[in-house]
Amino acid sequence: MRELHTLMSGGRIAHRPPRKVAGFTWSRVPGLGESVTYRLFRRDLNGTLHVEMKRFDPANFERCQVATEVNQLRHKLRDRVDALDLKFLGVTV
Repeated sequence: MRELHTLMSGGRIAHRPPRKVAGFTWSRVPGLGESVTYRLFRRDLNGTLHVEMKRFDPANFERCQVATEVNQLRHKLRDRVDALDLKFLGVTV
């Protein structure tokens, strides 16, 4: 299996700014050394922006592990914002 640092050294992990869309978007920001930070954004019904971030050190993670953790982070953000939206709508959870 290829590790993240081999992908990064080949120039495949580049900065990706968040898209300007309503709802969910994400960005990838290369850090110092070979670390990469994933930032996930989602707006609630009031328009407030909520963020989850995770920094990955390529020496410790494989690509499939990074994908799994980013997906779990996305679900965590979705659940948190959905709970707030239900609260704003007056529905108790």
